[in-house]
Amino acid sequence: MECPLALAETLAELDNNNVYLLDFLTLWLNNQLYAVQEASNVQQGEHLQTEIDNLMASFSSVKTDIIIVSNTIGLGVVPMGESTRLYVDYCGWLNQKVADLADKVTLVTAGIPLNIKNIYECKESY
Repeated sequence: MECPLALAETLAELDNNNVYLLDFLTLWLNNQLYAVQEASNVQQGEHLQTEIDNLMASFSSVKTDIIIVSNTIGLGVVPMGESTRLYVDYCGWLNQKVADLADKVTLVTAGIPLNIKNIYECKESY
């Protein structure tokens, strides 16, 4: 399925008997920013926050498994351009919100997975 902007609406249509791969979340955020590129930075930020909030509400109501791929782009130098800083900031906030909702979070660097969060391991240890 292709959904460059309407990801929250697409999630509502998923079949609960399937597993889905969302590849990738930061591209969706880029598309959202590009959709309001002529707006002021304040308006862009408001748009991104609204779309992220809608997406988080949709993720919360989904009853199927979704594997989400996202980039971590805020580990380097802070970009000089206002739009780029806005994008980097919202990527970080989006990843934090998704990780908070997720059952499992794995950071992959150079092909090596690092388990960040796994609620199943926590439940088994009690």
